[in-house]
Amino acid sequence: PINLVYGVEIVRDEQTGTRNGADKLQFPDASITSYAGFAEATINVTPELAIMPGVRVDRFELNPSGALADRNETEFLPRFGFSWRPVKGVQIYGNAARAFRAPSLTELYSDDMHFATPGSPLDPADPTQGVFTGVNTFIPAPDLLPEKSDQFEFGIRYSGSNVIQTGDKLSVS
Repeated sequence: PINLVYGVEIVRDEQTGTRNGADKLQFPDASITSYAGFAEATINVTPELAIMPGVRVDRFELNPSGALADRNETEFLPRFGFSWRPVKGVQIYGNAARAFRAPSLTELYSDDMHFATPGSPLDPADPTQGVFTGVNTFIPAPDLLPEKSDQFEFGIRYSGSNVIQTGDKLSVS
């Protein structure tokens, strides 16, 4: 038998920046919509071996106001896994997958000072070392690329009972 798992996801994020009723240039009006769809099958090749091929499609549509350019990007993300049970209680498994994350509006556009705290000495015992200003400033990155990563996982699990004495259970991964 083949078991199929699938789904969709849609997320919309909007921001508006004003101060005292006027547009705040450091926080432009913008929206980002992310779409995703995925499907993964578990195919029992034999009673001991299952393979799990899958795919996910991610897309984001970024719409800032003003002179900033719209951006759209789509990524196809394959996944493949397997599970092999060579003997009772033992499972050898593995997965390989690719992941994708669109940048957030805050990561792309926030600018200006976020917060400031009074200065404090970097080294109270040595005042010549300077003072920490306590200023946290955002730096906009409108060309920030999405995060992409590859994941590889391999492992062995054992689960058994009556290993040392009657009634015991042992699970190791």
